[in-house]
Amino acid sequence: YYVSAFYKDSFGLLLSASVCVLYKRFALEAWMKFAEKYGKPIPMVNTPATKKEKKEILDAIFNMGEDGGLVLGELDKIIFANPVSGDNATNFEKIIHLQNSEISKLILGQTMTTENGSSKSQAEVHENTSFEIAEMDMQWIQGLINDELIPRMVRLGYPAELLNYNFEFSYFYNKRKEEVAKLQKEQEEAINSKFDRLTKLLPFIEIDDNLEQYIEQEFGIPVKKKVVQTPFNKSQNISITTKNKSIIKNQIDDTNFNLFQSYYDLVAISFFSGDTSDFNQSIIELTNKILANTLIGIEYAPDTLVLQSLKDNIFKFSCAKNYEELKNISKELLDEEGNKRTFAQFKEAIKKLNIQFNQQYLSAEYEIAVTSTQMISKWNELTENGANMDVLLTFDAVGDGKTTQICKSTNKITRPASDSFWNTHAPPLHWGCRSTLKKGKKITEIPSDLPELDAEFAFNPAQKAVIYSQKHAYFKDLPKEIKTEMEEMLKKYNEK
Repeated sequence: YYVSAFYKDSFGLLLSASVCVLYKRFALEAWMKFAEKYGKPIPMVNTPATKKEKKEILDAIFNMGEDGGLVLGELDKIIFANPVSGDNATNFEKIIHLQNSEISKLILGQTMTTENGSSKSQAEVHENTSFEIAEMDMQWIQGLINDELIPRMVRLGYPAELLNYNFEFSYFYNKRKEEVAKLQKEQEEAINSKFDRLTKLLPFIEIDDNLEQYIEQEFGIPVKKKVVQTPFNKSQNISITTKNKSIIKNQIDDTNFNLFQSYYDLVAISFFSGDTSDFNQSIIELTNKILANTLIGIEYAPDTLVLQSLKDNIFKFSCAKNYEELKNISKELLDEEGNKRTFAQFKEAIKKLNIQFNQQYLSAEYEIAVTSTQMISKWNELTENGANMDVLLTFDAVGDGKTTQICKSTNKITRPASDSFWNTHAPPLHWGCRSTLKKGKKITEIPSDLPELDAEFAFNPAQKAVIYSQKHAYFKDLPKEIKTEMEEMLKKYNEK
């Protein structure tokens, strides 16, 4: 029933300190008695008076008070005896100061944080010593509770589930959290510094295959040699289907996934301690960075406003996705029975969410972004950047065993670019869609039995200047205050 909390045969620091406390108490008591006896001058009367008269004079002295007086005879003389030299008080003070110092060194390992120090630097050294002792004491107590107290409690009948828990001082928890954040910041700053240096050198160096590979592996950015072209070049052929797969592989790789997981670990620490939030800036920025790289695929670039609209859409999508992520992470704090998970259980649960959101979902989201940018390029090519809306466009499905019924039914439909049909049926029409557009020869009728499209795909990316529709699940049912916060975040992002 008792947990031993002392070192070997010692009864602890307080036993050692008790000697100093006793000396200090004795010194204080002696000092008070000294002050009581010698704190004020003592009146002394020389008189030839009788015994009875001396008693009257003594009573008069006792009753005269601070402002009182005393009338004596001609032969009587009064003098005041001063207290003993002030050095006596210094003796008491030195004893008390010595005991305070000994107690400070005994408990804290130093004196300067509890008494006057000679310099800031010395005080910092003393303070560090105190922290080291405090940390060792806390670690010792943690071990005592986790290795001795909790197992004994379980043996005495407390729930066995207690063995899944570990006691930890919030000091260590916060310190570890700060160290992880500091390390993450240093890593990001190092990558940004490398990237800045590289971008400054790029105008002066030739990009070969080795440099392309380095940039893609180091920064996750697919490199493509810039094509110098006139505002419109009919002879240029656009085909990046083969490249798409390698781009996707490069973007949704182990490096980015592990980086997402490190951000999830930090979120786990915050959420488990009750510090929840609607957004995580690091996850948003990494998601946005990966998806925004797909805009490189727009070879027939739209005007600046359209390109900015695409960038804004991808950033908002990253925010909305992150909001959904954190909602799901928060739900994992409780198990199926509504009980709070242990921290280890919570971390394990949200690892599955990272796989779901940042491998499975992100791969599909990235692929649809690549397909949409292809579509925007093809639309700009065929319509001569919107200058020729009378051109006939034909829906071109792949036509193999993987082709969906939606694309099969829409295949070979040919309509002018200005036709409202393309407002809803421009590729992609679904997740994983591989269809595209090509120049048509003859207008065809639109079948009456076309399958109904999911609302999130019933739009034209080139006309709407967006990759992800507002009908997407991430955007649906967002609270008004969350939308406002997203707009503020976008504003700050564009300013930066």
